[in-house]
Amino acid sequence: WAIARFIAPAPRPIKRAAPSAGEKHAEAGQAAPTVVLCGNKTGPLQHFAELVNQTMAEIPGAPGGGTSLVGRIKSLIMKPLETWPVIAAERDTPGDLFVRLAIPLAAIGPVGQFLHGQLFGYGAFGVSYTPSLVTGIATMVISYLLALASVVVLGLIADWLAPKFEGKASRSAAFKLVIYAMTAAWLAGIFQLIPWFGFLGILGLYSLYLLYTGVTPLMKVPTAKAAGFTAVTVLAGFVFMLVTAPITAAVTGLFGLAGSTIGSTDEVKIKLPGGGTIDTGKI
Repeated sequence: WAIARFIAPAPRPIKRAAPSAGEKHAEAGQAAPTVVLCGNKTGPLQHFAELVNQTMAEIPGAPGGGTSLVGRIKSLIMKPLETWPVIAAERDTPGDLFVRLAIPLAAIGPVGQFLHGQLFGYGAFGVSYTPSLVTGIATMVISYLLALASVVVLGLIADWLAPKFEGKASRSAAFKLVIYAMTAAWLAGIFQLIPWFGFLGILGLYSLYLLYTGVTPLMKVPTAKAAGFTAVTVLAGFVFMLVTAPITAAVTGLFGLAGSTIGSTDEVKIKLPGGGTIDTGKI
């Protein structure tokens, strides 16, 4: 975009606080002096840099812009009531948010779970379980794809439910609501990496509050009905999990069976009460 504007500048001129040295010399009929910056001569390059800076400032969440994406997420988590109206006024499309937010953040939990299984395994009541590499990768990929699919499903449901709660149907606002609300749950997925901090994953429930506080600013649902809208949306997400759980188990099992044919099998060790262990992989 910046290159296109450099080749064919937009009708809107760039505002400058004061004329540059080159402009002053041009007005006086003198040749502009050469300014060296990091070994490169400026002139058209300086003009191009200014265009880049102005362009980046106009892109929501872009580096160097008025509000970074990280800053927006932090503001939403710390001050949701003040941040949701700002998000509602932004012109981000569902595709932009899906690429910049959902795709990277939804991977935190599955990747953390995969590393947890490979590095530490899982254990309870004297039984430890370490998934094979193939099983771990299959579980990670499927969990990640389902996390992205849940965004689409919940976005469509939120858009469909809004008029039934005296709100306004808006596909863009619905996806914006779901994606931003789920950021807390996605970020909490990092706690799955370390066994001793796994219980902190409960902090992801804060997404429920984010969803509740964002219903009115984005979907225009009356405050009195925001709780009902939130409850139905969450229930729909729970049903989606129940429906997909058997599919996930079946597909993961197939990958585990395929892994056993190439020598990559799950390891299950049982600790005996009197001491010693039983390695089922060697039976």
